[in-house]
Amino acid sequence: MDTNTIRRALVAAGLAAGVALTGFAGVANAAPAADTAAAPASLSVQAPTGVKSEPVLGGAPGNPAAQGLGAPRPTYVDLGGASATGVYQNIAWNSWGGPIASGTAVASYSAPGAPIADAKQEQAVVFASDLGVCDGKLAYRTLSAYFPQHGEKPADARAVSVCEE
Repeated sequence: MDTNTIRRALVAAGLAAGVALTGFAGVANAAPAADTAAAPASLSVQAPTGVKSEPVLGGAPGNPAAQGLGAPRPTYVDLGGASATGVYQNIAWNSWGGPIASGTAVASYSAPGAPIADAKQEQAVVFASDLGVCDGKLAYRTLSAYFPQHGEKPADARAVSVCEE
């Protein structure tokens, strides 16, 4: 899967998740620009033989404090770090099982240049991507989040690896 295909799918999924987050349905009926077109319908990832077909989010946490990894559609994820920026709460997945899963969550927002200690809990759009094998399971290996209410777009998403193998 090339970078442009991933970017188009993220933007399309982000628009859907942004509609869910903001309640502004007018965007859903707008004609997409060339760079916001959805990923091709033929785009798919097959689970390897013997691997469970419903993807999980990451796995094999190297940190015993991590929570929510290795499960399908987790509603709470804590990456086990020292700051709140790795905690995603009240996750509501709008899609799951395709090349990119999208939803909304409550996460820590820190304005550009502001200290992480000043982060506030706010609604975010989340994406799980990089579908592949992690810890022997079909898994999304990257989790990303962005805050559209602060003018952020899918390209601004903060991505973190959730597969430690």
